Amino acid sequence: MRRLAFVVALAAAAAASTAAYAAAPAQPSKPNPCKGIRNCITVNGPWVAVPANGAATYLLECPKRNGYVAGIDSLATSSDVRASWDARLPNPPSPLSKAAQSLTGPYILFTAYSAAGKAGLLQPWIGCVPIPPTNPRVTTSARVVAVAKPGKPIDRWQTTVRVHAGHQTGTRACGKGERLLGGWTAIDFKTDTAPSPSVASKIHPTLTLADGDVAVSIQTEAGVPQGDFPEVQVGATCAK
Repeated sequence: MRRLAFVVALAAAAAASTAAYAAAPAQPSKPNPCKGIRNCITVNGPWVAVPANGAATYLLECPKRNGYVAGIDSLATSSDVRASWDARLPNPPSPLSKAAQSLTGPYILFTAYSAAGKAGLLQPWIGCVPIPPTNPRVTTSARVVAVAKPGKPIDRWQTTVRVHAGHQTGTRACGKGERLLGGWTAIDFKTDTAPSPSVASKIHPTLTLADGDVAVSIQTEAGVPQGDFPEVQVGATCAK
């Protein structure tokens, strides 16, 4: 009888262990935006706060804005976080296409939403490759037509402001000869592991456009761990 009870207990323990193992969530693999791409450098961004309502926008650049983006990947704290990225016209069939050089440029603008109405975090990744030598040829048409293709792609610039309890400010201007069209802010954390999404609720950036610059005024509550390296990206959307 004791032997039967031992066998039953052992079977129950094994079943519980199997159930716990089956219920454990699968961990996503490390992003690899350079997979299959030669001379590629991986650049990982910080953890960007995605609000419960509205969009998060973040610009991730190749080192010193040199080269172009040939691979794109990301991580998120939940599958409720839905992300997309902005490219020049026409949209590429694949970020690994031969046309990536002219379609992406030296950076990618990520946009993320929460599909479930809960705050989350997104970590963008890009793979950058050097621009190959070319012999560009510029053609100009003098023919006047009623319609035209879109002009040069818009440009984007960003800078970051490290935040702490209290008030901070930051500005971002366009490149030389460019006109300011708009701007954005993003709250992010430069840590390897994602902090709690609730931390972002303690950081309050306010964006204004004035005199050709994008300005941000940031009010940060107490209790934001400095070990999470919190910061605010302020960006400018520009065109010649």
